[in-house]
Amino acid sequence: MFGLTPDETFAYRELIAVPAASAGELAARLRLPVAETRALLTTLERRGLASHDSQDLTRFVAAPPAAALGALLAEQRNEIKRAELQIDALQEVYQAASARRGISGLIDVVQGQRQVAERFRLLQMGAESEVLAFVKAPATAVSAAENTAEQQALARGVRYRVVAERAALEEQGGLQAALATIPDGERVRLVGEVPLKLIIVDRRSAFLPILATPGPDGAGAVVVHRSALLDALLALFEAEWMRATPVRTEGDPETAADGPLDETDARLLELLLAGYTDDAVAKQLGISLRTVQRRVAALMGLARVQTRMQLGWHAATQGWLRPDPAPRGD
Repeated sequence: MFGLTPDETFAYRELIAVPAASAGELAARLRLPVAETRALLTTLERRGLASHDSQDLTRFVAAPPAAALGALLAEQRNEIKRAELQIDALQEVYQAASARRGISGLIDVVQGQRQVAERFRLLQMGAESEVLAFVKAPATAVSAAENTAEQQALARGVRYRVVAERAALEEQGGLQAALATIPDGERVRLVGEVPLKLIIVDRRSAFLPILATPGPDGAGAVVVHRSALLDALLALFEAEWMRATPVRTEGDPETAADGPLDETDARLLELLLAGYTDDAVAKQLGISLRTVQRRVAALMGLARVQTRMQLGWHAATQGWLRPDPAPRGD
């Protein structure tokens, strides 16, 4: 808290809970040696969080939290501002050096599984507004469960648009199980196969994992900075996004069905449009093959069409499976 160690924070919390305390009394509350407690009190006093009692100099009183911690908070804000200015200055130097390096400055090469995972984490931690992603099986450096940076980015309000291939979701324990874990703020579309693994952060950097050589240490990745190559990767993502099938997540109004479909029919139709066979749809939904075929026939009758292709066209044009709104440009 505010740059304090856990022991310092604990000592301050205990001190504000009493009118005043000697080092020995506070040590008993903290269950720490008196010498260690005296050192903590010295630190708190130096940081303006404690002072000697004017009535008894052997005892200590806590400074009011609003004033003392407010000062620490202001100090931290100033440090953050100074750090941001330093980052901006360093970024300018980096960009100037990249320009002098020519085309080699447009791409960073990352080698080693640990280094790839760390760069993947840092890119997401630095995201400010949007992350675009292709999810392709199999997971290499970082699995979906290990990608805690995504959860933190979503908590900051970063939007995720994800195009996932069926095999990647089935790798996570089945399509239904994977869809059930999609967090708020993430929009997902499904295709049979995506061309490559990819994330694009704030339309300024793209991260492409690659497997340079077999084995755990053979992992590698390239980071592409602003360039015609990055523009091409953005265009590829948007093209795949447009052709992919939206999948509904609970409580997401952007992928809610407007037409006469219940939840099972909507999910069934999404799976069919994504290329699943009737048998695969039955397994994913936990219903029988006969039920799948009966529901498809009922949907075709409702749409007054003769083929499944016509059914898919009807569902798309009539808003049964409304796609997400078109993404806005920069």
